[in-house]
Amino acid sequence: MLIVVTLTVVSGCATHMSVAPRPASDGDIIDVGYGTLPRARATGSVSSLSRAQIDEQPAQTVADLLERVSGVQVLQVAGNVSVRMRAASHDALVVIDGTPLRENGGIALLTLRAANIERIDVLKDAGATGNYAAHGSNGVVLITTRRAR
Repeated sequence: MLIVVTLTVVSGCATHMSVAPRPASDGDIIDVGYGTLPRARATGSVSSLSRAQIDEQPAQTVADLLERVSGVQVLQVAGNVSVRMRAASHDALVVIDGTPLRENGGIALLTLRAANIERIDVLKDAGATGNYAAHGSNGVVLITTRRAR
């Protein structure tokens, strides 16, 4: 839940301030690996696909969904998927429902159906390294399934 503060200042008059909680919308909250943050507090480069965005243009696999994210390059070669951020020389770390897939994360991107995805957050910079050490140095793809929600 986010708190919205409205402050009205009129010159020469009393100041009025109201505080009202409002539920956070899907676009206000992002997954940063160790928890969630309001988008305004997140530093670094983070791209997200919400369930509503996934429903707008249906896709078969998660690899198809990742092709929509800016700064992400998806290569499909010989039954495997390689996901790279910007000019990274190695594949990004794939994390599904909090479980890092250190090896063969690309195969999971081909087998996991897009219909089962609740949201995808892509960490593309040094913030990913801070959360996942050297494993996140080439970016992190955080996938939340409907079941984990």
